[in-house]
Amino acid sequence: MRKIPKPTVDVSLVYDACLSGIGNVDKQSRFVSHKGNVLYAASEYEKKAFDSEIYQIKACDECITVPLVTKDEQKKLYVEQMAKLGRPGRGYYDILRGAARLCPFCGISSVRTLEHYLPKAQYPDLAVVPVNLIPCCRDCNTEKLDAKIDGIEDQNIHPYFDDFTQEQWLFADIIDLYGPSVVFRVKPPAAWSSKSQYKVMNHLTTYSLDERFGDLGNGEIEGVRKEMTDLFDDAGSQAVKTQLEERAASYAERNLNCWQMALYQALANSNYYCQGNFG
Repeated sequence: MRKIPKPTVDVSLVYDACLSGIGNVDKQSRFVSHKGNVLYAASEYEKKAFDSEIYQIKACDECITVPLVTKDEQKKLYVEQMAKLGRPGRGYYDILRGAARLCPFCGISSVRTLEHYLPKAQYPDLAVVPVNLIPCCRDCNTEKLDAKIDGIEDQNIHPYFDDFTQEQWLFADIIDLYGPSVVFRVKPPAAWSSKSQYKVMNHLTTYSLDERFGDLGNGEIEGVRKEMTDLFDDAGSQAVKTQLEERAASYAERNLNCWQMALYQALANSNYYCQGNFG
């Protein structure tokens, strides 16, 4: 939902720092020999991500060669040498995590961890590659499953490479469900490529944002009930509509596709709501 700058941290430095924490000489030697594969994977990732073709990257179970290090060893390299407090790669972990205050996937919760855009369980060569590690909240990190991206239709928004902030694609509708209730939906511009359309359409379901935004939106509707009732009683439906439009415009200045903008836009466009049906 938010674009953030692509990290400038060099993958070679991160990899070497993580390796320096390995005590077993044989294991460290195997990781050193495997470094070329990691650098190649990182280079391929950047090219594919730039072209929205990450789905073309093969998962580990599709590889035909026997790796110098196992999948579990590469996963542990991230867990034990990069994410763990006090380990040699932790400084780079903190740099990457500190690149955003709010989670770029949802825009509603504080960053608490790093998310592997391509899961380390399926793409272990990318386990400590900075451009595959995205600052993330715990909810989004939990909602996203460790699944392969098998086709163009499986891709999600990549905060480092995608910028979908200039045109609206997140919308909402107000329905009468024992009073006003909001549901969120995606409607990408028709002129967008199929790659871009799939990314925004998948985004809400991958991170369960339709449900999370719905909870927040319905709470907001309850929160402004008295304010809108008083405004309606004092000045009528047009005053309510104008107030809602101004709030939508204010949120749009900050983020055109935030849930608040979509909510207030939908409320302003709802004759049912503006005519005094505030719940």
